[in-house]
Amino acid sequence: MSADLKVALVHPWLTNQGGSERVLDAFSQAFPGAPIHTSVYDRAALPDFADREVRTSFLQSWPLSHRHQLFPLLRRRAFESFDLSGYDVVLTSDHCEAKGVLTGPNTLHLAYIHTPTRYYLSEYQRYLANPAVGRTDPLVPLALPLLAGRCAHCGR
Repeated sequence: MSADLKVALVHPWLTNQGGSERVLDAFSQAFPGAPIHTSVYDRAALPDFADREVRTSFLQSWPLSHRHQLFPLLRRRAFESFDLSGYDVVLTSDHCEAKGVLTGPNTLHLAYIHTPTRYYLSEYQRYLANPAVGRTDPLVPLALPLLAGRCAHCGR
Protein backbone atom coordinates (compact mmCIF):
# COMPACT_ATOMS: atom_id res chain seq x y z
CA MET A 1 0.00 0.00 0.00
CA SER A 2 1.11 3.49 -0.73
CA ALA A 3 2.37 5.48 2.26
CA ASP A 4 0.06 8.36 1.38
CA LEU A 5 -3.15 6.34 1.75
CA LYS A 6 -5.44 7.47 4.54
CA VAL A 7 -6.28 4.38 6.64
CA ALA A 8 -8.81 3.94 9.48
CA LEU A 9 -9.14 0.93 11.77
CA VAL A 10 -12.44 -0.29 13.24
CA HIS A 11 -13.09 -2.68 16.14
CA PRO A 12 -16.33 -3.52 18.05
CA TRP A 13 -15.13 -2.52 21.53
CA LEU A 14 -11.93 -2.26 23.50
CA THR A 15 -12.81 -3.41 27.00
CA ASN A 16 -10.89 -6.67 27.43
CA GLN A 17 -7.91 -8.46 25.90
CA GLY A 18 -8.68 -11.33 23.56
CA GLY A 19 -7.73 -12.71 20.19
CA SER A 20 -9.47 -10.02 18.16
CA GLU A 21 -7.67 -7.32 20.14
CA ARG A 22 -4.34 -8.96 19.24
CA VAL A 23 -5.34 -8.81 15.57
CA LEU A 24 -6.26 -5.13 15.95
CA ASP A 25 -2.89 -4.53 17.63
CA ALA A 26 -1.15 -6.08 14.60
CA PHE A 27 -3.21 -3.88 12.25
CA SER A 28 -2.31 -0.85 14.34
CA GLN A 29 1.38 -1.71 14.18
CA ALA A 30 1.15 -2.11 10.40
CA PHE A 31 -0.63 1.26 10.10
CA PRO A 32 0.69 3.28 13.07
CA GLY A 33 -0.95 6.54 12.01
CA ALA A 34 -4.41 5.03 11.54
CA PRO A 35 -7.01 6.04 14.14
CA ILE A 36 -9.02 3.25 15.78
CA HIS A 37 -12.82 3.66 15.77
CA THR A 38 -14.68 1.67 18.41
CA SER A 39 -17.95 1.76 20.33
CA VAL A 40 -16.40 1.93 23.83
CA TYR A 41 -12.85 1.90 25.20
CA ASP A 42 -11.60 1.03 28.67
CA ARG A 43 -8.08 2.43 28.74
CA ALA A 44 -7.29 0.77 32.09
CA ALA A 45 -8.23 -2.68 30.76
CA LEU A 46 -6.24 -2.26 27.51
CA PRO A 47 -3.24 -0.04 28.24
CA ASP A 48 -1.45 -1.34 25.12
CA PHE A 49 -3.70 0.95 23.04
CA ALA A 50 -3.07 4.04 25.21
CA ASP A 51 -0.49 5.45 22.79
CA ARG A 52 -2.85 5.11 19.81
CA GLU A 53 -5.56 7.46 18.66
CA VAL A 54 -8.79 5.76 19.77
CA ARG A 55 -12.06 7.38 18.71
CA THR A 56 -15.13 6.19 20.57
CA SER A 57 -18.81 6.44 19.77
CA PHE A 58 -21.61 8.14 21.68
CA LEU A 59 -21.90 4.94 23.77
CA GLN A 60 -18.66 5.82 25.58
CA SER A 61 -20.44 8.50 27.62
CA TRP A 62 -23.45 6.34 28.52
CA PRO A 63 -23.77 5.30 32.18
CA LEU A 64 -23.83 1.61 31.25
CA SER A 65 -21.06 1.73 28.64
CA HIS A 66 -19.15 -0.96 30.58
CA ARG A 67 -22.14 -3.26 29.85
CA HIS A 68 -21.90 -2.78 26.09
CA GLN A 69 -23.16 -6.35 25.53
CA LEU A 70 -26.64 -5.06 26.35
CA PHE A 71 -26.72 -2.68 23.38
CA PRO A 72 -26.21 -4.57 20.10
CA LEU A 73 -28.75 -2.44 18.25
CA LEU A 74 -27.23 0.75 19.62
CA ARG A 75 -23.74 -0.45 18.70
CA ARG A 76 -24.93 -0.81 15.12
CA ARG A 77 -26.07 2.80 15.19
CA ALA A 78 -22.83 3.80 16.89
CA PHE A 79 -20.77 2.42 14.00
CA GLU A 80 -23.06 3.99 11.43
CA SER A 81 -22.49 7.35 13.16
CA PHE A 82 -18.76 7.41 12.34
CA ASP A 83 -17.92 9.43 9.22
CA LEU A 84 -15.26 7.38 7.43
CA SER A 85 -15.95 8.81 3.98
CA GLY A 86 -12.59 10.59 3.85
CA TYR A 87 -10.51 7.43 4.13
CA ASP A 88 -8.95 5.49 1.28
CA VAL A 89 -8.93 2.22 3.25
CA VAL A 90 -10.97 1.08 6.25
CA LEU A 91 -9.68 -2.07 7.90
CA THR A 92 -12.14 -3.70 10.31
CA SER A 93 -11.40 -6.41 12.86
CA ASP A 94 -14.87 -7.65 13.81
CA HIS A 95 -17.09 -10.33 15.30
CA CYS A 96 -20.40 -8.45 15.42
CA GLU A 97 -21.68 -5.00 14.34
CA ALA A 98 -18.49 -3.05 13.52
CA LYS A 99 -18.33 -4.27 9.92
CA GLY A 100 -21.48 -2.22 9.30
CA VAL A 101 -19.50 0.99 9.49
CA LEU A 102 -20.33 3.34 6.62
CA THR A 103 -17.62 4.36 4.18
CA GLY A 104 -17.37 6.57 1.12
CA PRO A 105 -18.03 5.24 -2.41
CA ASN A 106 -14.29 5.25 -3.19
CA THR A 107 -13.20 3.69 0.10
CA LEU A 108 -11.88 0.14 0.14
CA HIS A 109 -13.39 -1.60 3.20
CA LEU A 110 -11.61 -4.80 4.23
CA ALA A 111 -13.09 -6.79 7.11
CA TYR A 112 -11.26 -9.49 9.04
CA ILE A 113 -14.14 -11.50 10.50
CA HIS A 114 -13.60 -13.41 13.75
CA THR A 115 -15.83 -16.05 15.33
CA PRO A 116 -19.28 -14.45 15.79
CA THR A 117 -20.16 -13.05 19.16
CA ARG A 118 -20.53 -16.18 21.27
CA TYR A 119 -23.50 -15.02 23.29
CA TYR A 120 -25.43 -14.71 20.02
CA LEU A 121 -24.70 -18.18 18.71
CA SER A 122 -22.43 -20.93 20.02
CA GLU A 123 -22.74 -20.13 23.74
CA TYR A 124 -26.25 -18.71 23.65
CA GLN A 125 -27.83 -21.17 26.11
CA ARG A 126 -24.86 -20.99 28.50
CA TYR A 127 -24.97 -17.19 28.45
CA LEU A 128 -28.71 -17.22 29.18
CA ALA A 129 -28.09 -19.50 32.18
CA ASN A 130 -25.21 -17.37 33.51
CA PRO A 131 -25.12 -13.96 31.81
CA ALA A 132 -22.63 -12.32 34.24
CA VAL A 133 -23.69 -8.75 33.53
CA GLY A 134 -24.42 -7.84 37.13
CA ARG A 135 -27.69 -6.40 38.36
CA THR A 136 -29.30 -6.74 34.95
CA ASP A 137 -28.89 -10.56 34.91
CA PRO A 138 -32.64 -11.22 35.45
CA LEU A 139 -33.41 -9.22 32.29
CA VAL A 140 -31.04 -11.13 30.01
CA PRO A 141 -33.33 -14.15 29.37
CA LEU A 142 -36.06 -11.72 28.34
CA ALA A 143 -33.96 -9.31 26.29
CA LEU A 144 -31.34 -11.49 24.58
CA PRO A 145 -33.77 -13.40 22.34
CA LEU A 146 -35.18 -10.06 21.13
CA LEU A 147 -31.76 -8.49 20.62
CA ALA A 148 -29.96 -11.47 19.11
CA GLY A 149 -32.80 -12.40 16.81
CA ARG A 150 -33.47 -15.79 15.32
CA CYS A 151 -30.44 -17.89 14.44
CA ALA A 152 -30.76 -19.51 11.00
CA HIS A 153 -28.16 -22.10 11.97
CA CYS A 154 -29.99 -23.56 14.96
CA GLY A 155 -33.55 -22.24 14.62
CA ARG A 156 -33.50 -20.28 17.92
